[in-house]
Amino acid sequence: MTRRADDLLVAGTLVISIVFFRCAAAVAATEYVRPPPGRVIFTEHTKPASHPQQVHVSLVGANHMRVSWITEDKHVKSVVEYGKVSGNYTASATGEHTSYRYFLYSSGKIHHVKIGPLDPGTVYYYRCGMAGDEFGLRTPPAALPVELAVAGDLGQTEWTASTLSHVRLRRAAGSRRHVVMLGSYADFNSSSEQYRWLARDLAAVDRGATPWVVVLLHAPWYNTNAAHEGEGEAMRKAMERLLYEARVDIVFAGHVHAYERFVSSILISAIARTTRVYNNKANPCGPVHITIGDGGNREGLAFDFRKNHKLAPLSLMREASFGHGRLSVVNATAARWTWHRNDDADSTVRDEIWLESLAANGACQQSSSAAAAADSQNDEL
Repeated sequence: MTRRADDLLVAGTLVISIVFFRCAAAVAATEYVRPPPGRVIFTEHTKPASHPQQVHVSLVGANHMRVSWITEDKHVKSVVEYGKVSGNYTASATGEHTSYRYFLYSSGKIHHVKIGPLDPGTVYYYRCGMAGDEFGLRTPPAALPVELAVAGDLGQTEWTASTLSHVRLRRAAGSRRHVVMLGSYADFNSSSEQYRWLARDLAAVDRGATPWVVVLLHAPWYNTNAAHEGEGEAMRKAMERLLYEARVDIVFAGHVHAYERFVSSILISAIARTTRVYNNKANPCGPVHITIGDGGNREGLAFDFRKNHKLAPLSLMREASFGHGRLSVVNATAARWTWHRNDDADSTVRDEIWLESLAANGACQQSSSAAAAADSQNDEL
C-alpha cells in the first residue's frame, strides 16, 4: 500500500497593531534577477477510475475534519476509513456527493466526508472511497503557538514545486484562531446568503476564546497592480464593514500573481508606529490586507505595480516574485508574519512584521460601536 502524508494540506488551508521591520522593501529589490518562467508539470491520472483525485482536507469546528476528493467513477461510495495506525482503520464515516455541468464539461463525482471527533495533535491515516492510496493528516494542537503556511494561485509548474519545497511545516493550524473563507464569485451583496452567513458567523465569534480572526478570499480588495485592478472593489464595498466591525485581524487574497502588503507607517510622538487599512484609508482598527497570489501559476508573475496608484501610500511592500508566507501565532496577542521569496534553492525572507491581535487592542474594542455608527452616517451622506 502506498502512503502519502499531506500535512501541508491541513495547514495550507489556511488551501489566515503591527511592528514592521523592512520599510526599505516598498518596491521589488533591484538586485534580484528573476529566473524565466517554469515549465508546466503534467500529472496524468493513470490509476483506476475509482481511485481518488484532488484530495483536500479542511477543519470543521474544534475536533472534526472534512475530506474532499473527486472520482471519475460515478458509483464510488462517499466513505472515508481512518485510524491512528497505518493500514488499520478503526473508524469510518459516510458523507455526501455532488457533480456539475458547465457547457460541454461534466465533472466527476465530488465527495465530501466529515470525520471525527479527532484527538488534538495526532496523526491519522485515511483512505477515500475504500480504494486507492493511503493519506495522512495531523490534527491541530490543543494550544498555541502554531504556524500556518499561506500560498495562493499555486498552479502546477516548476515554480509550484519550488514553492512547496520551501514549505516545511511542523505544526498544523490551532484552535484559538478563526479562519473564514469567502467566495469572490458568489453573490455578496447585503441580501445574499453569503453576506447573511458572514454576519452570523462573525457575530458568533467569542474573541476572548478566539483572539485571532483571519479571512481568505480570491480577488483582493486592495491592489495597486494593473493585473485584475478593481475586480474586488464591489465586494469590498459590500462586505468590508462587516469585517471592520468584527475586528478581523488579517485578510489574505490571491488572484494577482505577486506579493503585496497593505499597512501604513505613521509617527506618534516621534516614535514609528503602524496602522491598518479600512475604507481606502489608514485605520488602526482595520485588517492587514495581504495579497499572496505568487504560488507558481503558469500565467507567470504580475509585474506592473502602479507607482502613482491612489492606494500606493498604503502599500508598504510589493514584489513580483514567487513565494509563500508563514503566520506564526505566538500567543493570544502576538503573531509574526513573514513572506519567503523562492530564491533558487533557498527560501529568502523578504518581508516581516509583528502583529497584535485586535481583540487585545482596548482602543479598537471600545471604538467599535462608535466607528460603525459614524461609518453608517457617512454612507448615508
